[in-house]
Amino acid sequence: MDIETGHSSKERAAVQDVVPEFPLMTKYNFVTLAFQGLGLGSSAIGLSNVVGVMALPEGALPQMAVGMCAGSASLGLLIAAIAELLQCNVFTGTIFGVYAGYYFSYLVIYLPSNGLLTTLSARELQLTTSIISFVYAVPTIFFFLGTLKQGLWIIRFLLLLAIGSCLLYGVGNAINSNAVNNAGGFFDIAIGLTSWYISFAMVYSTLDTYFKLPLF
Repeated sequence: MDIETGHSSKERAAVQDVVPEFPLMTKYNFVTLAFQGLGLGSSAIGLSNVVGVMALPEGALPQMAVGMCAGSASLGLLIAAIAELLQCNVFTGTIFGVYAGYYFSYLVIYLPSNGLLTTLSARELQLTTSIISFVYAVPTIFFFLGTLKQGLWIIRFLLLLAIGSCLLYGVGNAINSNAVNNAGGFFDIAIGLTSWYISFAMVYSTLDTYFKLPLF
């Protein structure tokens, strides 16, 4: 299922004429897995910033959030990214791949075995997080611009939330403001809820359920 495609129907047909087929990837749809991972990872990071429960010393992300970024978000998004790219869904696959890297970068920084939590000061850790957030805001803005002509409104809304989250985390960590970081956490929670809605709307469309969730 395409969220947004990087090719017109004619362009995609031309590409498929020269690209070898991958039966496994074309048979199964991994997009729902990507949105489930995005929902879990975003909600975990958002709650850890808003609530601060189970936080590590020096304000580091809790191990709960680190584990969910690795086991759910980055893995689910990476699988979906590869599947979408192999099906010539360039736009969707690129988005999933970029955000798989986003969650993996947090995993690398906040994983205790890497030693960064002990070698970097709290301020250095904040500045590192700030740079990552600002950098990932750039492709997110361009992804949003790519959906203006066509695409679902809920995808545009999701990308706007992602832009807000990246900018708020970037500013909040740069100026050492808990209030701004908390605002970014609320944006992340909203990203999680929106991602779950999209995923379950797609899942329910394949089942004989009492109700359906519309995608608009």
